[in-house]
Amino acid sequence: IEKQNRARTLLQHKPELATSHTILVIDNSGSMLAKKNDVHLYRDSQNAAFSMTALEFIAEQLLSQTAVNSDLVSLVKFNSEPTVEFSREPMGWTVYNQILTHRNTERFVDRQTAPYMDEICGHSNFLPALAKVGELLKLGYHEECALSIFFFSDGRSSDHKTQG
Repeated sequence: IEKQNRARTLLQHKPELATSHTILVIDNSGSMLAKKNDVHLYRDSQNAAFSMTALEFIAEQLLSQTAVNSDLVSLVKFNSEPTVEFSREPMGWTVYNQILTHRNTERFVDRQTAPYMDEICGHSNFLPALAKVGELLKLGYHEECALSIFFFSDGRSSDHKTQG
């Protein structure tokens, strides 16, 4: 953790040292909590998105040593509004654990009503989340920094309900 903290501090003071910045954007709306047949081995799409991102994106690179602590990761969760859960964190096991803590832990009974509430309230707005991504991409940007965005959703945008 100390190595991670030193890297974070250095990159905050010298953003030109960042080699990459990946922004993970994960839908946190009620429809992502419905059990779907297309997400095998996971209880819902949200848990699949967070688990697979942690395993296949973070852990895979750390174990194969293809990522270094100058590779940065940000996490944006969204429903009706986006929230930045962490920004420009150096790639490491701390990020892996941070991502896993965002998996839904509500009881099954509570999760059953989430998709219906989502349908009524329309809480899966892509546009504000993408605007937040735009803001994050500008932080510490320089030409040598590779940028990437991973956007996870079940595809049920409700922007049309709020945008008119």
